[in-house]
Amino acid sequence: MDKHPFLIKTITLSPHHPHTTLRIALFQVPSIPVDNHPWELYRTLIDASQPHYVIFPEHVWDPDASPHHTEIMDTIARHTLHWKTYVIGGTWIDRETSRSVSMGFYMGQVIYRYEKLNPTENERKAGIRPGRTLVVLEEGSFRWSVLICADIFQHEFFNLLHEQDVSLVFLPTASPYKANDTREKQLERDEQLYRKNAERLGGVLVKVCTLGFVKTKLQGRTLVALPDRILYRNLLEDHFTPLFIVIELSRRKSTWTGQVILKKKLTSSFTSFPDGGSL
Repeated sequence: MDKHPFLIKTITLSPHHPHTTLRIALFQVPSIPVDNHPWELYRTLIDASQPHYVIFPEHVWDPDASPHHTEIMDTIARHTLHWKTYVIGGTWIDRETSRSVSMGFYMGQVIYRYEKLNPTENERKAGIRPGRTLVVLEEGSFRWSVLICADIFQHEFFNLLHEQDVSLVFLPTASPYKANDTREKQLERDEQLYRKNAERLGGVLVKVCTLGFVKTKLQGRTLVALPDRILYRNLLEDHFTPLFIVIELSRRKSTWTGQVILKKKLTSSFTSFPDGGSL
């Protein structure tokens, strides 16, 4: 047993790309049943942009309407069979283990299972149990990891991942809409939670958010944080808009830079969704 109350599991993958320049595709899309997602559109966008990683958000496969855990897993695996990219497959609730899980895929094969270490208070009240294992994915000398939403509040996770030489962390997230929130408060949270944790990591944090309604109204506060700055954050007008975003990251020694190379609205594919209003 590790000295921490959880384990660190390293999974070795075959390197599929150089790690001096990375292309990451983010799907900020609504929480709807897994079979109702526009999978053909997703494949077209992936084929055109050729990302190294694809990330879907938390609760994206509507937790109230989606089928059993294995059916969700099999559906994602089937639709991503021909995607030559690592897919961070959003999250869902595994009712058998009472845990919030994220699973990753490569060409239809499962490459990891991560269970949320820090469920919210409401999740715990609903019976969701915390996971016990940090997952580190290793491609040659490059290492990356996955956390989920409220894990961001645990600074120790990022210190530990830094000790594991992790350079990139994906954060599928569901960001509750706050009626009395201000842009100033949002920017401060971005700095204190995301930019500073990227600094602790010494790497990049990629957060992508769900839209719609999962117990509460959600907003698309998708962002990418580098150790020294927020590389990308959504405009206010993007907070309720389905988006496909492609970020290109470059690393020279320990310094990260990056740019947005594509930002595409997906409104025609999601004309309405629960509490998201008509688009």
